[in-house]
Amino acid sequence: MLPQLPTEIIYLIIPHAVPDKTTYATHKKERYRWILAYSLVNSTWHLPAQKELYRELWVGSSEELKSRKLLDKARSVGVGRHLHLGVLRIKPEDAKLPSLEGVKEVTLTDMRLTQEDLMRLRDVETLHFQDCEFSDPPFLNSDFAPTFPHLHTLSLLDVRLSTFAFPSWATWFTPIAFPLLRHFSLGFESAFGFDGEDPEGLATSLERLGPQLESLSVAWRTSSDEASILPWGSFTSLQRLSIYPPFLEPLEVLDFPLQLLPAGPSSSESAILTPQTCSNLQAA
Repeated sequence: MLPQLPTEIIYLIIPHAVPDKTTYATHKKERYRWILAYSLVNSTWHLPAQKELYRELWVGSSEELKSRKLLDKARSVGVGRHLHLGVLRIKPEDAKLPSLEGVKEVTLTDMRLTQEDLMRLRDVETLHFQDCEFSDPPFLNSDFAPTFPHLHTLSLLDVRLSTFAFPSWATWFTPIAFPLLRHFSLGFESAFGFDGEDPEGLATSLERLGPQLESLSVAWRTSSDEASILPWGSFTSLQRLSIYPPFLEPLEVLDFPLQLLPAGPSSSESAILTPQTCSNLQAA
């Protein structure tokens, strides 16, 4: 008979035993299977497994979230503060966000987000957008610019903005709208800048937010020349810089941004590179 493990140890084992994330769909299924298996070991394992299951909610649509009452189940075990909502290949009118009361971290994938959706996200502290579109019917208020008074971490990966329903990035992304923002991540699939707006608009918004940012992560898939539009001199409080330009030489990746920061390389605690460039630097 196996010895009984302390509950504290079980709480540590289960999160580390869940498979690493691959794609959204496969991770959701594999994660559920593994955690279900742990919950069936015995009564001692059941509650820690349930807490891990509902700690991060991976759902395919807002309807799934509501019909299965996942947020209610998560609250019943004292967790459920991180929601992954990925809506794939469905009609935009079916992709409405539910009420997110109590949720502090949200990851949204492949969604069309409306003005109403963003209002539901106002109290979230961490937001990750990937392959999302900000749009609404053109007759709605194009001056709409929601504020996020509690948001401290924001990730925008390949997002698209419809200026028919939203203001430009340069107008919207200001310290007034994001007063507590400290950690900002940006990623671009094909061009340095968001769809529907030129890179200068992005540079303007970063220039305003720069003094309050403590960490910045930027990834782009084009030439290094486009990185020169970033207002490096505005990042006066930056402590951590992550850069992922795949077509640069390793030393260029390391030296180019750091030497332009206000206090030089010493003003940044660390620079995080891509795995490929890190291995090249170690081999050099």
